[in-house]
Amino acid sequence: MAKNKEKNNLKRNSLTNKIVSLTVFLDALFLVLILSLSILLYMVNQNQTRDTNASYQNEILVAAFEDVFDKVETDVHNLATDSDIIAYINYVNTGADAILAPGDANYNLYSSYLVQSAAVVDYQSEELYGLVYIASGSNCSTGTDGCAISHEGVLSGDDWKLSERAWYLELLGITKILTNPYEDALSGDYTITYVERVFDGTDMIGYVGIDIYLDTLAEVFHSITLEKLPENNEVIIFTDLEENPRLIYFSGETYSDYFMQSSLNYAQIDNLNDYGDRGISYILENFDTNNQLKGNFLEGENYVILSSEVENTNISVVTMFYVNQLIEIEVMFIILVAIAAIMVFIIAIITTKQVRKALSPIDTILESIEKIKNGNYDVNVDIKGALELRHIGDAINIMSKEINKQVKITYESLAYDVLTGLKNRASSAAEVDATIFKLDNRSAVCLIQVDNLKNINVTKAQMMGDNLIKAIADELKHVFRSDETLFSNGGNEFVYIKEDIKSLEDVEYSLNRLLMHFKEPIVLKNVRAEIKFNVGVSIYPTDGQTLDELIKKCDTALFKAAEASYKKIIFYNEKIARSVNYQSEISEQLAQAIKNEQIYLKYQPLITNSNEIYGFEALARWTSPTLGEIGPQIFIANAEESYLIIPIGTWILRKACFTQVELKEKYGINYIMSVNVSPVQILQRDFVDIVKKIIRETDINPEFLTLEITESLFLEATVLLEDTIEQLHKLGIKLSLDDFGTGYASLTYLRQINFDNLKIDKTFVDGIFANIKDHRIIGTIVSLVHNLDMKVIAEGVETRKQYEYLKEISTDVFQGYIFSKPLAIDDLNKYITKFNSIPLHKRQDIFKALKE
Repeated sequence: MAKNKEKNNLKRNSLTNKIVSLTVFLDALFLVLILSLSILLYMVNQNQTRDTNASYQNEILVAAFEDVFDKVETDVHNLATDSDIIAYINYVNTGADAILAPGDANYNLYSSYLVQSAAVVDYQSEELYGLVYIASGSNCSTGTDGCAISHEGVLSGDDWKLSERAWYLELLGITKILTNPYEDALSGDYTITYVERVFDGTDMIGYVGIDIYLDTLAEVFHSITLEKLPENNEVIIFTDLEENPRLIYFSGETYSDYFMQSSLNYAQIDNLNDYGDRGISYILENFDTNNQLKGNFLEGENYVILSSEVENTNISVVTMFYVNQLIEIEVMFIILVAIAAIMVFIIAIITTKQVRKALSPIDTILESIEKIKNGNYDVNVDIKGALELRHIGDAINIMSKEINKQVKITYESLAYDVLTGLKNRASSAAEVDATIFKLDNRSAVCLIQVDNLKNINVTKAQMMGDNLIKAIADELKHVFRSDETLFSNGGNEFVYIKEDIKSLEDVEYSLNRLLMHFKEPIVLKNVRAEIKFNVGVSIYPTDGQTLDELIKKCDTALFKAAEASYKKIIFYNEKIARSVNYQSEISEQLAQAIKNEQIYLKYQPLITNSNEIYGFEALARWTSPTLGEIGPQIFIANAEESYLIIPIGTWILRKACFTQVELKEKYGINYIMSVNVSPVQILQRDFVDIVKKIIRETDINPEFLTLEITESLFLEATVLLEDTIEQLHKLGIKLSLDDFGTGYASLTYLRQINFDNLKIDKTFVDGIFANIKDHRIIGTIVSLVHNLDMKVIAEGVETRKQYEYLKEISTDVFQGYIFSKPLAIDDLNKYITKFNSIPLHKRQDIFKALKE
């Protein structure tokens, strides 16, 4: 009876399900018909929109390429019509020496050509130009068929012949031309050249040309493609598409296979790249009258292809716009399914209670699936009811058990480094973040790198390197305690975490213990291997909150450790500099910095508007043996807070005065020596006495000593300050107001305090041409300061354009990287010697060369 009852229930369930299914099917069929028509109309509209967008994007891309060639044409034309260059070509045509030395009567013609042609190369943003040159029919070299002079001042050799240039015959009868690609006979590079004939009146006297190497041009095309086109689109660029097509750029990975190949070879190359009969060859042969193709190309992807010519060139751009119709169909299908599901849900509401009861175990099944999705594979689904659902429940139970088993196997194989037996970073990161880095205690993350493993692999084989890593891992387990965290970072790197550190010395002690342990070579199979380590250290929580962040900081420190041959343990200091601990380390070491000769001076030249050396600004630098190079903005501020600036500032002033005297004795010139003085220094009651003592010790003439004070000093302005400034003036010392425009100075202070110089801050100089207000303000400042009988010094001058404008508005003295970076004393002597060897009227043109 029970079996018969179960069979009857199954039949009723089956019949009910068929009725429900039939109802749902009819409703769904109607919906599909309606929605299919909607999809068809939608796709037609989408195709039209896609074609319009493709055309628009193609126009933008081609316009960008046209801008590149327009810039080349403009540069060539400007050179070809420049009066100085015309004069220089006429001079070359006389048969005289084309390459001139300073002092030659016609050197200005040669120099002007070099400056202007080099400027064309230097100021191009894409770094596109390979060579800028002029050419002449004159035999100004050892050759017999014309000559050429490059922008670098290189004269063509005897193997250079004008009549053999790729553009020579093509240029007959026309003024200018952009050549088809050719292989340069001298360099062997594929090149295109833009050449324009040069005329003096109606007489053709020579040529100006710019060579563009195709590999550089391809990089520019690639950059434009990435900027202008969305992902998955491709660009192909041909020259001479109608007669002899040559591919000079293809954004696909097979670009090099087609580069400069004859179009007759494209079909064969397509087959090698698995493009079949829908590759580059097919695209070339099948453009219709509208220059448009649609379909599957290359690796079977769907594209809309457009072709356009770059105006005034023989270059054609083929743009392939990727079309993913499947995505659109899937979206419409999902919408269709969603609507059908709603209808099914409505119908299901009115079905019998028995159907609802039969389907109720689905909730249990879904809950089990959710647990599995969240990583809980230990589930057991107990379904009572419909046979089909019981089968599903049984399948889920089997699946969850199998997944749980495989996960355990996978974890064992992935959690540990196969080579060393240590836990790897991936398996350790979550544990470290959840335990060690959840505490408030400071911890040090130390990235230990075997520095010379690559050399060992090269000299003693890869297997020796692998065995060595195993041996090092075993030794590290003995160096560090078993309760300390140590794991592999892959390759030649290990990570050691020292918890609950009190100071950085604790970390150094542990790491020095590591280095001492490996002081002696490791012997493996009778082979001795000397181990060298670099260690980068970052501090939790100062440098980061997670293991990944801290290891990244360790990598930065490792880079510095590799540069610092004298120190193999480097602490990351970018974040530490803003923390109490880092500042404490600086304070502890700063007191001994002078004694240990860690602080030193560099000198940056000051140049007058008459192109003479006015003097130098002394700038302090500090290299710490453990913290590395410390920026002056950091250690000076720290020194001011701890009042260590007083002995440090005294040492800087004394050293700078000695240097001024030494330069005077060596060159016979009293250069101005400018020294920055901290507000903390100058507000000391014995400051003037210290200055007098230094003057006596160094025998410096105080009239050639300038003390620079910043605007922030006025916040501390007192009667003592005014008295100090007055006494310094009586000694003959000049005072300069530094960083004017960034702080607290006002016209009142300029009127009350007798400054000799005013230094315009770099921020104003940077904004001369970026901000019309700064442009006007800086001119007003110069005029105002001159009316107050002070010199104007502009600091941070870095471009020729800034220099010429500041000189035009009568700035007295200039300082900045256009003239020189801060120099050590030996480099300073070389700079002075080189500077003084250059004639006065030519210095302005070679400041950049002096800087280099």
